[in-house]
Amino acid sequence: KFAAEGAGLLLVAEGPEAGLKAVADECRVLGKGEAAVEPLLLDLEKDGAAEQMIETALARFGRVDALIHAAGPYHRVPLLEESVEGWNEMFDANLHALFYLARAVAPGMQSRGSGRIVAFGMANADQHVGQTHVTAHYIAKAGVLMLVRALAKSLAAQGVTVNAVSPGFIDGHTHMDAQVAWDPLGSCSCWHGVTSVVMSNCGFALAPCKPSDRDWYARCL
Repeated sequence: KFAAEGAGLLLVAEGPEAGLKAVADECRVLGKGEAAVEPLLLDLEKDGAAEQMIETALARFGRVDALIHAAGPYHRVPLLEESVEGWNEMFDANLHALFYLARAVAPGMQSRGSGRIVAFGMANADQHVGQTHVTAHYIAKAGVLMLVRALAKSLAAQGVTVNAVSPGFIDGHTHMDAQVAWDPLGSCSCWHGVTSVVMSNCGFALAPCKPSDRDWYARCL
């Protein structure tokens, strides 16, 4: 959308380089030559990366009108099996990077009296539901929502808006008899952040199936 309207874009990703370049090329096509698109390989979890990103944008475009923080890793692991590295990664990329970027980009927006900052949260994150397999990610996203609200209050007087988009999971096709293989509680989909549900009857058969393969097939449903 931004490219199609001819906006200058700094696209930032940790990698892979080929994927980032492909997205940049697609944006240039959508912009019909009118959009200046600059890809930048950068790990926003690293010290000083946020400042480097904003400095690059200012050097290339002169100003930053909008910041969209859509980066952030995600993984599923039982809470008590989470590693220190995995726990920290969820916060560094999802929450901390947003704060550092907002802090770096805000002065220019404040001085001009306009600007937009958009972050990505997670459906139901503000309800503080216990999430046993995405705990660190969920807490980080709850933090994103609180940070967004604090930034919005801090910057509103200078004409800068800060908002969050909170998408949820889509439970495409759940068989409760198979779900118990990985979820002993058989918890309902809404516990996992599902926001849209369509119910119907379904029948299926697996044949032939070796007894030793039964659990594997069940987990694939």
